[in-house]
Amino acid sequence: MEIVELGPLKVVGIEVVAPWAELWTAVPRAWETLRARAGEIHHRTSDVFVDVSVEEHAGTYRQLVGAEVNSLEHIPEGMTGLEIPARRYLHFRHEGPLEAIAASFGEMYAWGTEHARTLDALKLDFGYNQQGTESGHDLYVGSA
Repeated sequence: MEIVELGPLKVVGIEVVAPWAELWTAVPRAWETLRARAGEIHHRTSDVFVDVSVEEHAGTYRQLVGAEVNSLEHIPEGMTGLEIPARRYLHFRHEGPLEAIAASFGEMYAWGTEHARTLDALKLDFGYNQQGTESGHDLYVGSA
């Protein structure tokens, strides 16, 4: 695990706003929609997709599954654009099954506690592909 700085990030994709119990069905549906409509996203910087956990408020979570872009112009109908300013993150390279990513994020928060690092709710998960056959993911958690 390491603390890194990332420059500003722009993402366009499908937004999910749901309570915890509904995320397990809402997020996979959003991924299906994104993969079906990925060709509509202009200004993509790569073929890798990202899952952004934006915030949690009163038990409702806001996520965006999408593609990194270099411009938020021409956002397709039904999609959302998000700009995240440059900031610090705790970074971890997750190798293994998709189902274990939540545990890796848990380990990151535990590491933050052990090392007196303040980590927040903003999480980035880079590594998804069009086919859904990915195995490696770069995980980031916002750090003060």
